[in-house]
Amino acid sequence: MFDFFRNPELVEGLLLGLRDGLAILDKRGAKVFVNDALCQLTGFTREELIGAIAPFPYWPPEEYAVIGAAFQRTLAGEATTFELVFFHKNGERFPALVSPSVLRDKDGSPVGYAATVKDISERKRLENAVVESEQRWRSIAENPFDFVTVIDRDYRYVYVNHTAPGISRESLIGKVTPFDFTAPEHHTAMRQAFDIALNEERSASYESYSPQLDQWFSNIVGPIREKGQITSISCLTREITAQKRAEEALRRSEHQLRESHKMETVGTLAGGIAHDLNNILTPILAHSDLARRAVAPSHALQPSLVAIYDAALRARDLVKRILLFSRRQEPQKQVIDLGARIHESVKLFTATLPTTISITLDLPSAPLWVLADHTQIDQVLANLATNAHHAMRDSGGRLCFSVREVSVSASATDAMPPSGDGRYAALAVTDSGVGMDEETQRRAFDPFFTTKPTGSGTGLGLSIVHGIVREHGGDVTVFSAPGKGATFTVRLPITQVADARPAAEVGQSKVDGRRLRVLCVDDELAVAQVVQDVLESCGHQVTVLTSPVQALDVFRRDPHAFDLLITDQTMPQMRGTDLIAAIRSQRPELSCVLMTGFDDDDTIRRARDLGVTEILTKPFPMDSLVAAVHQAGHSRE
Repeated sequence: MFDFFRNPELVEGLLLGLRDGLAILDKRGAKVFVNDALCQLTGFTREELIGAIAPFPYWPPEEYAVIGAAFQRTLAGEATTFELVFFHKNGERFPALVSPSVLRDKDGSPVGYAATVKDISERKRLENAVVESEQRWRSIAENPFDFVTVIDRDYRYVYVNHTAPGISRESLIGKVTPFDFTAPEHHTAMRQAFDIALNEERSASYESYSPQLDQWFSNIVGPIREKGQITSISCLTREITAQKRAEEALRRSEHQLRESHKMETVGTLAGGIAHDLNNILTPILAHSDLARRAVAPSHALQPSLVAIYDAALRARDLVKRILLFSRRQEPQKQVIDLGARIHESVKLFTATLPTTISITLDLPSAPLWVLADHTQIDQVLANLATNAHHAMRDSGGRLCFSVREVSVSASATDAMPPSGDGRYAALAVTDSGVGMDEETQRRAFDPFFTTKPTGSGTGLGLSIVHGIVREHGGDVTVFSAPGKGATFTVRLPITQVADARPAAEVGQSKVDGRRLRVLCVDDELAVAQVVQDVLESCGHQVTVLTSPVQALDVFRRDPHAFDLLITDQTMPQMRGTDLIAAIRSQRPELSCVLMTGFDDDDTIRRARDLGVTEILTKPFPMDSLVAAVHQAGHSRE
């Protein structure tokens, strides 16, 4: 006969495969065996648990006494099963059913313990649901309906148990019908329910809204018989206004969630398109820069080349706005003149506004320096302009952008910006549109709040403005009245002017006159070639490869053949940061420049961790490339 228990492999396989957790302890309380299920339940590996002595890491301290008492009862021979809460390694808690037992040798002496552990989260959830359900139905059973009425075949009240405040029984009985208290759009459902009760001799239900009471009701109607004939209708009515408003709030939330998911999808698509546009714009920007420098200022082509270059710069800024829309990232702040930035930004979106809207600028002659991400400032301005456009869409009007310096102190009556007391640059965007009432002003910056028709807006524009401004230590307020237009005021703290590092001039990026041997890797050949053209015009030697795998192979054959690596981040087969890591493993001192069309925070963090000297965001002008190479060449001296 086959003896299962004399086959250790089968026994161990059985224990390991149990669906419930199992732990076996020696007499000291040290674990000598745990199965896979226990490891999965607690998040700890077998290596972390074997040899561990109680108390174990998944025991909460407040459960020590319960566990100790249970094991004492077990040792005394009592059958013990108890519930307690365990810790998962990730910090989460879960309820467990523990069944300990004593392991004894053939003489009956205890040699250790065994305990099974079962996750009872689902059982607890069901138990709680049952308790909640019982409480809910008990509440319903113990509370009578708000109204009990009887209606005759002409739909007139013949009995009411009590009435709403301000309405007497005398004013109802024999004089009015439920239709007099119900919104017209619910009359059909009510009549159908009454007809079912009168003609089909069964109960029916409907919901109704009373404009007079501003309340919602749930109604159950049924036939009343006298001498075998249906003579009237009983109506049990419960007020459900809170429930209906909660359902409406839920519907709004679901709509907002769908809008949010739609915006995420649009953002992902926009980010992908923007990344491709950056690869297209990089050679346009660089070649037009090279061409305008090569042509004499008086040449007939000079205006056209400058126009191409300026258009590429505007396209680059537009792509940056698209990328900012497509993802959340930490702002890349630098010292900027707010007035000058507003002047440049307004030019970007003026063409998107109808000619019926006139634009005026009131900007200071002296700079007002703020520490800000200029791309996010552009987005703030664009969103405020879009909001003003919608307010003046029907009849046109005036849109004014003004910037001035203001002082904020704790004694002022206005709300205090996050940065506290001090000097602020105040940007005011004023329109002559339809204006807003007090309620609209109060909710203007709420996410998804919009006064536009469904499908005409997301309600995110002003909430994005609010978020960006708060991230910059400022605040945004609105002042408006119906028919009087609106003024949005953004206050940003003024900062000291930082010393800017001058960009290297084209042709000045050699390190002490030495030519740099540059390896340029980009799967977009047009981008790689423009890098080659610019750097070779500065006297450097550039090797271009479009495959990071091939580049790594070339480098490994002669690791000292290059002084500098310039690589794109997003490429087939290998990311730029991975290529840098592989190359740096052989030559840690090699200078590296990373080009990216999508500078997300993770990429920047990874590049900094790898010691990348410079990060170039596509598309970049020629001076930025030359300056990056100049800096990278000096960084390894």
